[in-house]
Amino acid sequence: MKRSIWPCLLAAGCSSGAATGGKAGPATAAGSVLVAAPTVPHGTFDVAAGELADPGIYFRLKHRARLARQGAASLKRGGPRIDGADMPHAGSTDGAGEASKLDTRPIVPVLGVSPDAVRIVVEEDHARIALWIERRDTAETTVAAVQIADASGHAPAIAGLWLGAGVSVDVASPAGAAGFREVTLRSPWLTAKGYVPAAALGNVWLAGEREGYEPSTSGDDGKPPVTTGSTVSATLVRAAPGVDAAVVAEVKKVAPARVVKTTGAWTEIEIHVPRVRVRGFVPTSAIGPGDHGEVGALGFVNGFGMTDTETIAVPAGACLYDAVKGEVAGVNLAPAVRFVFGGERAPGWWPVIVLSPWGRVVTYVHDTAAAKDPKGAVLESCAASAKS
Repeated sequence: MKRSIWPCLLAAGCSSGAATGGKAGPATAAGSVLVAAPTVPHGTFDVAAGELADPGIYFRLKHRARLARQGAASLKRGGPRIDGADMPHAGSTDGAGEASKLDTRPIVPVLGVSPDAVRIVVEEDHARIALWIERRDTAETTVAAVQIADASGHAPAIAGLWLGAGVSVDVASPAGAAGFREVTLRSPWLTAKGYVPAAALGNVWLAGEREGYEPSTSGDDGKPPVTTGSTVSATLVRAAPGVDAAVVAEVKKVAPARVVKTTGAWTEIEIHVPRVRVRGFVPTSAIGPGDHGEVGALGFVNGFGMTDTETIAVPAGACLYDAVKGEVAGVNLAPAVRFVFGGERAPGWWPVIVLSPWGRVVTYVHDTAAAKDPKGAVLESCAASAKS
């Protein structure tokens, strides 16, 4: 009997399994290959927080992470939490300071890392700011392209499922045998489960050379599936034509599909959804004309208003500091009237509020005129034109 080598389906039982990217090992019997550990690309962190308003900055910020939980966040590494949960007056009876799991796992640019923390970039409230979060609040994900294999590390030579870097997956614990770990794909389009080399998993990955970043669509990888002129309806993708063939993945809803070849009742296809590629066979009746794509948007909703509070007009490009005479932690992106509230008061410095997914962030703008009234302030600029 031929051994099945395909990934397990979440909703259709286990047929043993496959996936994309990554270096395959030598071919084995029955048309399968041994999936080798991929080469993980690395890069340097060479962007400063004061450059966050520069044109094309997201193409320079090449590192990415996915948020799994919303826990502690600070402007300074090891500094006070934005939500104030570490202050002496903070109580613990109302859940303050507890991390909350996120239904989606949004992608965020990464400005730096330490063994236990990650410095991410958040764009909200007409500003980009750099925040330190705990590494454990980021999701484990693929950090290099890799093909999904079965528990023995084997995958099909042609049909199968491949994952690019940054795919949203659930990773089983403990690790599997022979240096592999079991992963379950988190996708609105496909359902699949299988094994990848442990070396292909991590918390921070290097984005592709031409990969930018769009904050409004960070929850669905910033782009729709690749359109092809054909679609496939919800169905099982199999390793070979026939209802007895092993299942590669399950299509959950209508998706774009590239037709490779049709032979009677079965059609060989490829599906490209964000960071995932599938190749296999589906019933010809599941193929339809036209393109189908979706672009979702992810946004954290924040509301904040105060009356009888001083305000200051903050121009585009203004530097946002983490403290009086501190370091630049972000940049104002567009003209905004901000509340002067909280924080330390000192000549030439105004504490201003910027909203973030973690709540109100007290940042500081540097008033080079040292005005006594915010209406007369002349604020330091981090805009590229001001630095040149």
